[in-house]
Amino acid sequence: MTTDQPGVTYTLSAFKRAGFVGGDQHLLLMADQDPHTALDALQAATNAVTEELLEYEHRDEAYISLDGAVPTPAGPIARVRDCEPAKALPLMLDHLAADLASRGITGRLVPAKTFKDDSPFGNNALPALGMLLSPLNDTDAMYAAFDDWRKHPGNRGSWVDEARHRRVITALVDWVTHVQGTVLIHTTATIEATPDALVPYLTRALRDEPLLGISATSPDRRTRRQVRFAESEVIVCDYDPDQPRAEQLDSLTDLATRLAPDLAYALIRELGIQMIAISMTARIFPKTPFFDDVTHPHTFKHLEPDYVFDAGVAQVLTTSQLAKTTLPAERWNIRDLAHDRYLVTAVDPMPWLHPDPHYVSDFNSPWPDWTDPHVLAAARADFASAIMTLDTLRQNPPPLTADQLRTTPELRNIGVAPPT
Repeated sequence: MTTDQPGVTYTLSAFKRAGFVGGDQHLLLMADQDPHTALDALQAATNAVTEELLEYEHRDEAYISLDGAVPTPAGPIARVRDCEPAKALPLMLDHLAADLASRGITGRLVPAKTFKDDSPFGNNALPALGMLLSPLNDTDAMYAAFDDWRKHPGNRGSWVDEARHRRVITALVDWVTHVQGTVLIHTTATIEATPDALVPYLTRALRDEPLLGISATSPDRRTRRQVRFAESEVIVCDYDPDQPRAEQLDSLTDLATRLAPDLAYALIRELGIQMIAISMTARIFPKTPFFDDVTHPHTFKHLEPDYVFDAGVAQVLTTSQLAKTTLPAERWNIRDLAHDRYLVTAVDPMPWLHPDPHYVSDFNSPWPDWTDPHVLAAARADFASAIMTLDTLRQNPPPLTADQLRTTPELRNIGVAPPT
């Protein structure tokens, strides 16, 4: 059966064959409108339809819920979380098609093609040399648009200049796709893509969806490079247990050097390679003193050009960040990269690197920090007041109104918000 809904159609049998009864599947909107308009419409429609059909759940007749839409190269997709019993499927599709048509959308709803087997990377944390970086943001615009602490600043725009945005994405895609193999996009679903689709897709999609990832994995699944765009930060990691860590470090420092003029900072450390984790402060990145209490980007974005998160085997620093350090020549090399950027690398990188590249951590286990604790303590002393602390934040609160500071729980809990 094919619907005769004006504007938006679907073929019911295709959704039945794809296993949509029961839920946990993804549908794709192939719209005639531009991608941004289609994404907004599908986002609004999934929310509206889930709300409309709650009455069936209250009567125990049907269970239907859809998650919000995310962009993909083929068009926006949405996850059908629940859809049962069998009669729920045409009910959901009818309501969704009608709602989209009422928003001026024309096109088709079809089952999305997703990549099902991403082993061994999906449920384990594997050791990878990685980099946490932040492109320079227009923090004035970001804070001017702030209206709710629950809305991360990456939503509806990364606050990065368009030309810079494209340069950073292009460099990251070049680095990832150096691995010849399967190229994937990671969002609410995992989707196979072609390398030439990534730059135009990410340039557009990251303005709407701040939590996206890309990866390239060799055919033997022994090598993977991936990038996770996590709100306003970026996590880069290189997994290859057969490649010497020193070579991986060279690759990442080369990437950091290429990106340096467009970055507020870059920090290279060991981390766990997982696409499930979507936050830069999630368990894939070793705990730093600052991130024990701070997670929301709007809490600290204004500090990034002047402070760093922690010490690492290599970092890209600004003049302001470097001026706050005391880096003895026997422990650190400093190279002027121009553009007010400096590459700082450990003279002896080995104590910073993973002793067992074949280590596997269960997803639910805490990710260990393999850095030699004495080396890390000395390095933190060397970086001194350049490292963000809660006192740094208290003395330099984000540029929000007193009322916004008070209504942001994270700031209030660490004593940044003014008294009522």
